[in-house]
Amino acid sequence: MARLNRRTPQSRSSLKGGDFGFRSTVDPLEERVLLTFDPTSTEQLMLYDTNRVRIDPQGELNNYLFTSLSPLTSPDSNVNFAMGYFSVNTTQFLNEWSALVSTAPLAWNSSLYNAAAGHNAAMIAADQQSHQVSGEPALDTRIINAGYTGWTTAAENVYAYAYSEFYGHSGFLIDWGNATPGHRDNIMDSSFNEVGISITPESNGATQVGPLVITQDFGARSIWPQMVGVIYNDINGNSRYDSGEGLSNVNITITGANGTFTTTSMTAGGWQKDVPAGTYKVVVSGGSFSGSTEMTVTLTSSNKQVDFVSGSVGGYVNFIRKYPSPETLGVVRSSTFYFDANNSRTWDGTSAGDAKGIFGNPSDIPISGDFNGDGYDEIGVFRNGYWYIDMNGDRAWSGVGSGLDVIYNFGIAGDKPVVGDWNGDGFDSIGVVRNANWYLDLNGNGVWNGAVTDGLYSFGAVSDTPIVGDWNGDRIDDIGVVRSGYWYLDLSGNRIWGGLAGGDTVFSYGNPTDTPIVGDWNYDRIDDVGIVRNGLFYLDQNGNRSWSGVAGGDAIVSFGATTDRPLIGRWKPEAVSPTYASFTATGPTTNTSDDVTFQATHAGVDGNYVSVAFTESTNATTSVSVTGNAITVRLAVDTGAYAGLTLTGPTTNTFDNLVFTAASTGVSGNNIAVVLTTATNSTTAVSVSGSTITVAVGYDTSGSTFVGTASEAAAAISTDTAAAALVSVVAADSGTGVLGTSATTHLSGGWDSGAVVVTASAVAAAISANTAAASLVTAFSGGTSVVGTFAAQFLSGGSGVASLPPLTNYSSPAYIDLGISHSNPDSNTSEPSASQFAVPLAPLFERINSGTPTEQALPVLEEDRMNEPEADANELYDGIFASELGNLL
Repeated sequence: MARLNRRTPQSRSSLKGGDFGFRSTVDPLEERVLLTFDPTSTEQLMLYDTNRVRIDPQGELNNYLFTSLSPLTSPDSNVNFAMGYFSVNTTQFLNEWSALVSTAPLAWNSSLYNAAAGHNAAMIAADQQSHQVSGEPALDTRIINAGYTGWTTAAENVYAYAYSEFYGHSGFLIDWGNATPGHRDNIMDSSFNEVGISITPESNGATQVGPLVITQDFGARSIWPQMVGVIYNDINGNSRYDSGEGLSNVNITITGANGTFTTTSMTAGGWQKDVPAGTYKVVVSGGSFSGSTEMTVTLTSSNKQVDFVSGSVGGYVNFIRKYPSPETLGVVRSSTFYFDANNSRTWDGTSAGDAKGIFGNPSDIPISGDFNGDGYDEIGVFRNGYWYIDMNGDRAWSGVGSGLDVIYNFGIAGDKPVVGDWNGDGFDSIGVVRNANWYLDLNGNGVWNGAVTDGLYSFGAVSDTPIVGDWNGDRIDDIGVVRSGYWYLDLSGNRIWGGLAGGDTVFSYGNPTDTPIVGDWNYDRIDDVGIVRNGLFYLDQNGNRSWSGVAGGDAIVSFGATTDRPLIGRWKPEAVSPTYASFTATGPTTNTSDDVTFQATHAGVDGNYVSVAFTESTNATTSVSVTGNAITVRLAVDTGAYAGLTLTGPTTNTFDNLVFTAASTGVSGNNIAVVLTTATNSTTAVSVSGSTITVAVGYDTSGSTFVGTASEAAAAISTDTAAAALVSVVAADSGTGVLGTSATTHLSGGWDSGAVVVTASAVAAAISANTAAASLVTAFSGGTSVVGTFAAQFLSGGSGVASLPPLTNYSSPAYIDLGISHSNPDSNTSEPSASQFAVPLAPLFERINSGTPTEQALPVLEEDRMNEPEADANELYDGIFASELGNLL
């Protein structure tokens, strides 16, 4: 019977296992973690939530557990009721929470999981919440019995009366009903590195426990550090894992100096792998994961949370977004966007990994940002208060609708557009600056909802150039301004100029006429500054916010022409139909002799191919093995039992009716045929036709001298140039003799044992028949055939290099090589006219151009800017002038 009434909230019970005594540690090079269980989506969610609070306790307090800290308010009404029932002291709770520090995430342990599941079953059977029900062993014995050995300390949290995962998670952390926060202490204890979490539904109306019974068993062992995380499809777009979003059977390949390690995600999307400390490239693909992505992860002595979101580039390390590459350069020329997508810092063309697109009109203000959360920046334009954003990322206007592009009306003509991730949710949002007032769309809906919901801030002066970047690495973009070569950055992130004493900063970089740019040039997750001057990009690549010169770690890059407008972002490579890498096995088409040679030939693009190596194994059947992405085909070769030819006959000179018998030994093969004939009254003769040797043995009834023994017949073949040459070609593998009783000194015809791969088609069949090899090929190619001459039927190596067809109403300009500095781009007669560039968006903009767009009612503040940056920046910056950068350059 279902319970409809709200029960009295129950407290939880925690237990620390330190008093059970210490177990000997395990050699970290021997102990490995093998998962033999499959957690439910609810259990995986609790581990995810637990690890988030371990890594970022303050962030989880503000952004997940509570919607308000004063008064303390949870998004769950049951949690609010429990806090009221147990009279949670908000001040005490917040004071205790402020002392929490970040610690490493926990990894699953199947033995602890089994122990936790067993304890849930015991509590349900006893219908009580306890760490040891009647007849049940204590915690230390329970986890040892479950197979957890080598531990140094252990602990347990139980809650037998949870309404939901979030309710139980909140209960453990708030720790209502307990004098000391033992549950929270267990969760945040840095000594633990493994956990088993079991959540058992219990809906039996005859029991008091339920509807969810939860046990968390914590443990500490000396083992390799682990990458632990989730792979999921962020269906609701909240930038975190939720129950039901996990993706199973996704392939994870971890490659570093210590080797290559592979695993697959579990049913609920969780995954983990223990590897030695080091730096690794982690590649994710397959299953239901959209596309493929990778990022670099460095492990020290502790676990790290490594998450991937389907369809997004890069991933999250300890819940911080990480990209596979730094931000790169781009320019806009008459509505044509050119992107250095391959990060070579030169224009290589779309066929070599760079990208381009046409969007907007020449008079529009180009903008960029990751508006759809896929990790790549999309382009857009700002025109008279309207934002036209390429939301689907195809770099062309696709119209407005589901899965297409968007139009926002935010601001008015004359506003300065700004783009940034204002709230750290992984999605960029829009904003405008008007008379030094910043109107930021904090809720990301593309509409001004007022200063209470969105944000209105005063920063800088009217003539300043607004800039946006994550100056402090907190994943939230901050604001700033550039004034006459001086940069004023809101380093504290409070969107108010507080001066140097208030944690902000000011410095000189560039000249007043330079164009300021911002990007993460060195991939440290903190945005750096730069300027563009006459088509040259001067990048503060070492991040010290001063020009240090190329020798000092900064960079000068030529990209574009003098009149181009710079645009910075993480650009997605050109979308093209992939050119697959093909694999062709060339070799004998019929069974042949030993020393057979197969060649693996790749054709197509460079990439992460499946490699196929061929080796020889003596007196063994062919075998196929797989290591990482390498397939090894062992061809069975017999080096000791060739097909031989023995001549039997007289051992002394005889006369009439001489008979020789040619007998082959060994396997059937393409032997040299030896035919014996007789010739009357003649000496012996040897002749060759094709691969047949004819020995005409002379005999003379009158008694003349002639060849009459087997050894003499062999000698006759040896002395015949053509016969000896034929034998040498076929039997060059082993010996110099041509005829005799020893197999190793004569003709080779094939192998003498077992089933062997001897043709190219048989190689393909052997790979197809091997489960691991066939699966590897399928994972890379998505096809059914494994070896052949057609690229689409075999191994894929990555994105291809085919060029896109010409865009509608656009002819490629001759100045496409942007890597060359153009002193006079206007002299290029191939440059398309402005009317050509206006075509893609013209139909959409008719309603705007035909009249004056309605100005959005943004409040206009008075020119009262508190703590405005001082006009005389020299006093703040110790006398360093903007012109110094110009002199250095």
